Amino acid sequence: MHTSFLYTSVFKFSPDKADPTYGSDVLMLDLEDSVHTREKQKARELLTSFDLRPLVANHKAFGVRVNNINTIDGIKDICTVFDCMRHGLLPIEYLQIPKVRSHYDVIRCRAYLQEVSTPELKIFPIVETPEGITNVERIASVSDLLLFGLADITATMYRPNVAYLAQARGRFVVACAQSRICSVDTRLFEEIADMSIYKQACLDAKAEGFLAKAVIHPNQVSVAKTVFATSVEELEHYRAVIAAYQKADTGFQLVDGSVIAPPFVEKAKLMLDVYKKYNLSFTQDITPPSIGRAMPVMNEDSSEHNQ
Repeated sequence: MHTSFLYTSVFKFSPDKADPTYGSDVLMLDLEDSVHTREKQKARELLTSFDLRPLVANHKAFGVRVNNINTIDGIKDICTVFDCMRHGLLPIEYLQIPKVRSHYDVIRCRAYLQEVSTPELKIFPIVETPEGITNVERIASVSDLLLFGLADITATMYRPNVAYLAQARGRFVVACAQSRICSVDTRLFEEIADMSIYKQACLDAKAEGFLAKAVIHPNQVSVAKTVFATSVEELEHYRAVIAAYQKADTGFQLVDGSVIAPPFVEKAKLMLDVYKKYNLSFTQDITPPSIGRAMPVMNEDSSEHNQ
């Protein structure tokens, strides 16, 4: 499955580069936060000039993040994206809608998709408000995958409340697991220099139950892909657990030094279900990230990043 989503402003997207996705699983073209309010219309016009078909034919994957669909800019973004899709120039896999507070936002977006006959397009909401966290189970139930917007949730508080954020993250990943959808993290997205710090943030998120990472700089891509990749061995372990239980005579037993019991079987089924749903992404040959302060892999100034 896709485990690294690299965000870039439409103004910084260069389709003529050798690899404009910088090795990420998905390049998310952003019309929201990375575009100033004065430049929204210009960004939409630029999006209509892109022809992603050659890149998609070369096995690159794309998505678009629009503005809040409860705003005029969001509606205009949706219309622009759908118009490009009708003409075949924008074969994207993901449509991301931010500031989702209710599952009705997702339902309404799906109704729009029916008008352009694109049922395969995945709806990718961002839960980034307290209202969204309150309704996260229902939002997850109608979504294809979900992003936890840590920075925006934190911005609603006088101070970052550690207890609330921990509860919100826990509730988020459980909601995604219940609905068998991919949970995507953003924690420490702003760390683009010290990859040892960033790697630890990825490891912590994976331990919490997140399955993928949103990244904003090419430096972060290989780290996210390495941490969140799933090995063939791990998936085979889950299959072996299920097979051992099916052959067992009792509900609880030891097999080769490992406990085989219903809770572990359910966990194995959960993991196999979600990876099957997202086309089983196994560990690939990924260049190990350097640990320490990384040099940028972009040609631009080292202080510049995609957002």
